[in-house]
Amino acid sequence: MFSLKVFSQEKGSRFENFEIEEGAGFDDFEKLDSLEKKLATEFGHLSNGRSRLTIIDLTDTASKNRFPPYFNALSQAIFYADTLRVTTGIGFFAGMGVQILLKGSQFQITYFEDADNAKVFKISENDEKFLSSIQIPALKKNLTFAKPLKYVNGEILTGHFEMTTLPYFENEQGTLVKKQYRISGTFSCAVRRFEEKSSR
Repeated sequence: MFSLKVFSQEKGSRFENFEIEEGAGFDDFEKLDSLEKKLATEFGHLSNGRSRLTIIDLTDTASKNRFPPYFNALSQAIFYADTLRVTTGIGFFAGMGVQILLKGSQFQITYFEDADNAKVFKISENDEKFLSSIQIPALKKNLTFAKPLKYVNGEILTGHFEMTTLPYFENEQGTLVKKQYRISGTFSCAVRRFEEKSSR
């Protein structure tokens, strides 16, 4: 298994460095630890272009989390201009999800949410303006792929991620509510590769 994990961060940088750690592959099932066995089983149930997400509300004081144990979502992977973008989420006009960007030896994971032109979000409690869509960086994150990436058109990309978002705020019926999530998910999708047009 190839595991992508942060080992350094440049302040103010959009991306963060990662290193690749080689371990047991999914074909060598007996050598996998308990977490890897669980991931391998989940990967086996996913169809191409699908994902399974788990979201835990870290600021939810209610006895019952408002999200289901997990929910199914769509996923896609696009490679363009030396960057691989994996997006998994749900929604039509409004929605939510996670975007993963890999560029060279760096990667980034962000949580996004769109409220269909309803301006209800704030990055900071002190921001003057509300936003209708928001992208929240990860406070903590890791990313694992089932096999090494080839970045070729049609390649089936299978992976697992975990992230904890930075906090943000949402206006819920006139009350500004702090939000922060711990999100994990498995995904499987085919890479669509687009070549840059030459500027002649």
